[in-house]
Amino acid sequence: MIKEGVHLEQTARRGSKMSLQFVLLTIGLAPLILIALVLGLISVADQASSMKEETYEKLRVAAVGLEEYYIWDIEHTGEAAYEHDYVDGLLNQNIELTLFLDDTRYITSLKNDKGERNEGTQAAPEIWAEVSRGNEYKAEHVDIGGTEYFVYYVPMTDSSGNVIG
Repeated sequence: MIKEGVHLEQTARRGSKMSLQFVLLTIGLAPLILIALVLGLISVADQASSMKEETYEKLRVAAVGLEEYYIWDIEHTGEAAYEHDYVDGLLNQNIELTLFLDDTRYITSLKNDKGERNEGTQAAPEIWAEVSRGNEYKAEHVDIGGTEYFVYYVPMTDSSGNVIG
């Protein structure tokens, strides 16, 4: 019987050692797990911010390209050639382009729910107010024809420096 008692005592000690090891591992690993989670959240936020800035940069390049494409015609003939090849050229990259004359869409790749181009519609007053002062404008979640967009507007100026679109 003494052997059985010793045996039971040794088993009890092993069980308490395991739970002590578990407690020590938990105490040691909990801060590591917490740090990993925090670093993961910071990385996700940083990557989202980088992707947003990359989107704005792509849109700015597209807007500047559009302005440069049409400005020669406007300065030399007084109007932009009414054709859609350029504005439709980046649709395969999910970039919609619009040429505004003043605050009105003159040429655009944007289409309404009927499949018609949104030409003749107005820019949002707060956007036009900023761009008409000669400032670039960028934003996200801008509603255009019932669809939300990231937008980047670049003022188009004539040879005298007046904003014309």
